[in-house]
Amino acid sequence: MSRHDGLILLIVDEVHHFGGGLRDEALEMAMADARLGLTATPPRGAGAAARLAELVGPTVFELAVGDLAGGFLASFDTITVYLDLSPQETPAYTTLSAAFTGAYGEFRRAAPDASWTDSSQHAARTPEGRPVLAAWRQMRRILAFTHAKAPRQSDSLVEECFAREFRHLAPEWDVVREPEPIAADGRLIFPDLALQLRSDPARRWLLEIVGFWTPDYVARKLALYRSARLTNLILCIDEDRNCAEADLPPGALVVRFRRRVDAAAVLRLVG
Repeated sequence: MSRHDGLILLIVDEVHHFGGGLRDEALEMAMADARLGLTATPPRGAGAAARLAELVGPTVFELAVGDLAGGFLASFDTITVYLDLSPQETPAYTTLSAAFTGAYGEFRRAAPDASWTDSSQHAARTPEGRPVLAAWRQMRRILAFTHAKAPRQSDSLVEECFAREFRHLAPEWDVVREPEPIAADGRLIFPDLALQLRSDPARRWLLEIVGFWTPDYVARKLALYRSARLTNLILCIDEDRNCAEADLPPGALVVRFRRRVDAAAVLRLVG
């Protein structure tokens, strides 16, 4: 808190902790003439945002993550990785979810304007509500620590992310890791993945991710693929590898990428 020419300025860091009712009384009692709130995570709910505006004031300046990336923040990509619960986790989650959603639905019907904080406080005060909160916590624990988040036997995070995204976008296609090798010039090539339409096995594509390779390895691998003369090859090439068109196998379909392979772009190629 600072004073200037008789005016008191109250600066509140992490101001998003206010507006929910728990600490609001401190700001209500403050005698500051002017208030400045700072936060990197403003409240998302309309009610909390409106209450915070009453306590501190309206938003007068903000920068989004996109404004900061590449300058104050490192550039990044947001990649959604879809995970499935294990056969053991699925029935447990289903049972817990039924117990929680039933009780929570009853509370919302009785108090449609209540917040999540209101419902959790109400449940914590009643013998029948506490098991509901316990079920919610166990649900969250299953999702947060599912076995699917354990380290995968994958040569590449890029490959793993692509496989999961492609399966999500095209459930009618099978994604096969480490398919059978291809003979070329007396040597064997081991593609990263095979994409096969389940209803038509003849529609099968071999996919190679040219990612974190050394220049010499890129040259040798592309030379082998050129000699193989495959008609069903998709090359996903990291833009940092600087592969010239003349180096690519004739007839290969190419998807260039940076940090992640666009599964939707590959799906458009295979139809």
